[in-house]
Amino acid sequence: MFGYVGYSNEELDELYSALIEASRKDKIGEKYGYSSHDDGFGIAVYTEDNLFHFRSTKPIYKEKLNLPEFNGKIYAIFHALNAHDKDLISPIFEHPFIASNGNQVMYMAHNGVVDKQQLMENLGIKGVYNDTEAALEYLNKNGLNSISDLEDYTKSSLNVIILNLDKKSRSGTIYFKNFYHYKSKSDYLDMYTAVLPHGKAVVSSTLTLYGIDRYARVNTQSMTNLEEIH
Repeated sequence: MFGYVGYSNEELDELYSALIEASRKDKIGEKYGYSSHDDGFGIAVYTEDNLFHFRSTKPIYKEKLNLPEFNGKIYAIFHALNAHDKDLISPIFEHPFIASNGNQVMYMAHNGVVDKQQLMENLGIKGVYNDTEAALEYLNKNGLNSISDLEDYTKSSLNVIILNLDKKSRSGTIYFKNFYHYKSKSDYLDMYTAVLPHGKAVVSSTLTLYGIDRYARVNTQSMTNLEEIH
């Protein structure tokens, strides 16, 4: 997955192409049994005059979209799925998930597994939920600053990218968080940031092997505003 904020359709397309190739052949993940990400993909892009949200169960490397030409500042999340629960493969359950309240609209993509049942019990909700969807419900109820609470529910990793849209100001923000338990898999679970000529990006590890350099490993477990990286 990756998040991007900037002004370049070309940079966005380069990241998209890198995600396609990383999903087709996960050169790092294959060491741990994750050779490809073929359970679908999703996109959320926000600009001053566009809000584009797309989800598909087709592998991202079999259905590359012709994205519109975005104008102005671009906020984007792209995610390719290797589903933990294969029973929940559907456009309904593809990332990014969406939630809203009176103050904001949030789109969230997540790599890893959190304890869905405990989250649902905490929230007092029932029904069919993906674990990421339940985590987003928690944030929607308790606010973005509660994201550190989700560490207590994390089974593997809480690698998250969030597109937050403020309803009052109409402004967008990309946040990310890189938290995980399995230090032996740090080469796979680490996230990376990049300062590009016309924007900034945060990416999952394998994307750094597919054509875009200038990456730095994320060295904090705190939620971070992508625009504030250097």
